[in-house]
Amino acid sequence: MFRTTIGGVLFCILIFSAQNVYGGGVNFYVKATAVWDASSTALVGKAMTATLTATAYNPPTTDPYHPSAQPSWDWSWSFDVEYAETPGNWGPPPGGGQYHQVTIDPPPAQNPSVTTLHATFSKAGYWRITNLKVNLIYLSHTPADTSNDLEAIAAKVELSPATTYLVVGGSAIVTVNVTPPDAELDLTFASQSPAIAEIIGDAPYLTALGIETGTTQVDALVGEEVVATTAVTVFEATYSPESGPVFQKVVFAIQTQGVNFFSANTTVKIDAVFAPEGSVDEVFSINHDSSKIKYDAGSPNQISLAVADVFPSEFLTSSNPGINTCVTGTVYGLVTLIDGDKQLTMAVQFEILPSGDFGKLVQGEFQVHDGVLPIWQANSSADLEGVDPISLSVRAHHSPCQ
Repeated sequence: MFRTTIGGVLFCILIFSAQNVYGGGVNFYVKATAVWDASSTALVGKAMTATLTATAYNPPTTDPYHPSAQPSWDWSWSFDVEYAETPGNWGPPPGGGQYHQVTIDPPPAQNPSVTTLHATFSKAGYWRITNLKVNLIYLSHTPADTSNDLEAIAAKVELSPATTYLVVGGSAIVTVNVTPPDAELDLTFASQSPAIAEIIGDAPYLTALGIETGTTQVDALVGEEVVATTAVTVFEATYSPESGPVFQKVVFAIQTQGVNFFSANTTVKIDAVFAPEGSVDEVFSINHDSSKIKYDAGSPNQISLAVADVFPSEFLTSSNPGINTCVTGTVYGLVTLIDGDKQLTMAVQFEILPSGDFGKLVQGEFQVHDGVLPIWQANSSADLEGVDPISLSVRAHHSPCQ
């Protein structure tokens, strides 16, 4: 303040600046910037760093209020953290500070002042470091500035199913799940034992190829870091016989390495084609619950299913002449054996013959009767009166050829 008296009147002249003007009217201010040191997308739990820069422009060298004060740079940073499960829907971070850690190294007392922000996010989704503000105490001045936001994506990678089951020469799909789905990760995939199973393709669907029996692991990698895994087990699986009449039982057997694949809860899914001889092919899919599956705990690595049960009930009313005129043919397609979280798909082909041998299955092997077999014909229940039920077994099948 400058005070003088002119003509008995006191004048007060205030010299000031809204921008902390000192030393000839020069503006003094600071500018803050923030930038990620690498990609703004990182894996869940992976540390990220950003460079924070604070620069003071036109700083005064003296303080007219404190002429003896020595200039010094006292910087500090503050910030808020926000989270979004979907892009743009920002809100408070879940769990308070449970899923994130953000710290800033003490900024050096110099100009410009460059320091490092450290961030780790343990929940997949979108994260934002906002209101990233730098404050400076310099002489008697306290300029401040808010930098740009730092937005990041915390990504999680999973391979499913947890264990993939294959037959030798077969294939299965391995699904790559990335959360959030738009996270851009440089993912590669590799089998630890390509002699057992190979892996081909790219996210979101990979194909595992069974080469020989055994167990290996498929890895998802970012660079050289393994970020997700799934086990792959390759079995030797067979089915027999490969031809027979519609009442034929087909036995599916798996040579496992100490793993009981089947149980009383095993189900079978069939996606196949019935190709009648000289007629139009018929595509069908059907799921069989455990009531249709023959399982013996004494032979835990095999199940059986009647050929006639393969066909859906819709075949009984089909207009396909190859079905309703009792024409033989071939069934070919994929059979998926399912038990809990275990699933195995194998290719099958079965030729339906007009007749077949009489016999029974003994531990999966068809035993042909070598003697004379009596043939019983029953037109009604009255024809069965007095017949020993133990010596006679009658079963009716619904099939394309009845």
